[in-house]
Amino acid sequence: MGLTETRPTLLWSRAAQPDPPAGLGPWRDRLAALRPRYYRLLVDWAAIQPDPARLPDWTVATDGCERGRPPCQAFAGIRDVLRAVASQQQAAPGTFEVLVSIYGVPAWAAAPRLMRSHLEPQPHYSLRQSFDAIAYVDCAERCSSLDVTA
Repeated sequence: MGLTETRPTLLWSRAAQPDPPAGLGPWRDRLAALRPRYYRLLVDWAAIQPDPARLPDWTVATDGCERGRPPCQAFAGIRDVLRAVASQQQAAPGTFEVLVSIYGVPAWAAAPRLMRSHLEPQPHYSLRQSFDAIAYVDCAERCSSLDVTA
C-alpha cells in the first residue's frame, strides 16, 4: 500500500516531532499506523524550476493548506517533505519508499508533440507528450537502420 500527502506536518515521525502543531498529532499517528510501503512525492517541476538557467529550488515555500482550507502549517517545500519522510523511514524501516511523480513540466523543458501526419510541433505541452515526442524521434532515428526483413 502507498499514500500521498503533501504536508510534512502529517509525515514527521512521533520521535522526530512529538507534538505537531494544530492538533494534528492524532492524524499523524493514524497515518503512521498504516505503515505504507510507498510514499508518492508530487513534484511540480514548473514551480521549482521556472527558469532553465537556475537549479531547482527544493525549498519553495507553501502555506501548508490542503485545498486552501485550514489547518495550515507553512513549510519549505520538497526539502521539508523529504526530511519528514526520512524520519518515518528511520522510525519504521521498510516503509515510506519514495516514488516521484513529476507534473507541471515547464514549457522550456517540454519537447513539442510530433503529429504523425504533419510532424509539426503543437502548442500544448505535457510531460507525457514530451516523453511521447522523444520516444517517437528516438525510434525514428534508431528504427530506420533496422533490417526488419531478416
